[in-house]
Amino acid sequence: MERVGEETCYIVDGGLLSNYPVHLFDEEGAPSWPTFGFSLREPEETRLIRSEVRGPISLGLAVVDTMSSAIDRQYIEETQWDRTIPIKTPPGVSATSFDLTPETRRELYEAGYAGAKGFFEDWWDWDKHVRARATGTVMERV
Repeated sequence: MERVGEETCYIVDGGLLSNYPVHLFDEEGAPSWPTFGFSLREPEETRLIRSEVRGPISLGLAVVDTMSSAIDRQYIEETQWDRTIPIKTPPGVSATSFDLTPETRRELYEAGYAGAKGFFEDWWDWDKHVRARATGTVMERV
């Protein structure tokens, strides 16, 4: 729960609508503080089929999963890419992988560290970010 002026705002998990609601923490115009998000990205060549389709229900779930993933990816790339830290996941690891081995957890941690380090050292610039947000644009990644 967050207080905004005299209003009370509730932020709930809206995974079906968007798994990446980083915009909820924005303010109008130029930002006063940075807001970053982390995006787990499977290497394209190792992307696994998430579930086996065995009938109409599993087909429907697979369609919903595909649609929400595609919508989130498009949203991130078009409007939030300038503050998204991509993390290249080990093969088969996703945001819903809850039974990771200690070795895989360590590998994922190191991938996150490398992704954040590269983002801040090689690319991200606060002044450019403020100008882009004030004008309603997104910084272009080179």
